[in-house]
Amino acid sequence: MLTALSFAGVAAGGGTWALWPKEARSGADSSKPAFELPSGKMRIDAVMPVPPAKPHQVVSDYWLFTEDRYLRVRISSTADAKYPVYEVLKPPTKLSEWGKTIGAVKGFQEGIDAVLHVPEEPNQYWVFSKDQYIRIEVSPKDRYADKMISDPIPNSISDWAEAFKGFTSIDAVMPVPGSENKAWVFSGNNYVLIRLHGKGKVGGTPEVHQSISDGWEGSIGSQEGFSTGIDAAIPVPGEPKQYWVFSGKKYMKINVSMNDNYSDSVLRPPSTLRTEST
Repeated sequence: MLTALSFAGVAAGGGTWALWPKEARSGADSSKPAFELPSGKMRIDAVMPVPPAKPHQVVSDYWLFTEDRYLRVRISSTADAKYPVYEVLKPPTKLSEWGKTIGAVKGFQEGIDAVLHVPEEPNQYWVFSKDQYIRIEVSPKDRYADKMISDPIPNSISDWAEAFKGFTSIDAVMPVPGSENKAWVFSGNNYVLIRLHGKGKVGGTPEVHQSISDGWEGSIGSQEGFSTGIDAAIPVPGEPKQYWVFSGKKYMKINVSMNDNYSDSVLRPPSTLRTEST
């Protein structure tokens, strides 16, 4: 089990940003080599679940995106876990490695903002970068081979105007527990709860549209930094009502109850992602 996580960048005065437990150099195994994020990459911009090898298998591996780089990690899943990343599976690599999809599109290869799973298509995702998006497929076999589904490439986020209630870009996506067709989509200090059309059709019906501070007052809406915007959210593996949520250099763990109002609460308050020298 992790005892501490270090996730850092080049701070004023030097040093590198790293991602590993404080007591072990990488993951939970101190025999693994040190893992370091690219210099200056201090924030998780987007996350994408790694498609499982078997249908309905619990997803515990994710790609994390930070500016023009990405890495693949295993997320902490135990109830008493204090930190979101359990193990680094692939070190930082240029987005250009996604040569048939993200790395092949101008703008996307410099960074992406959010990823939304395509309902009823377990290996497909909509990937957003500024005011554009693409649709891709990732194979759970053949070393996660990627291919483009979009046509044309890229598409305008205006296709989502009704679902996103006028957002010109999005910052984060959080899947609704127990529903493949619903998601919370965040942009700045606002969010919208949408019901996706399904069967791969772009768009959806907005059900809620309000500020984070009003709609998430039990968790992120009451926390400094988080109430004005989040960067990413990852469901805790095996605990679909729980999420690791990231905003800038901070992260927290929350719970969402399955009632009519999706009431939220804090499981672990905000903490700062630690530097190597912490």
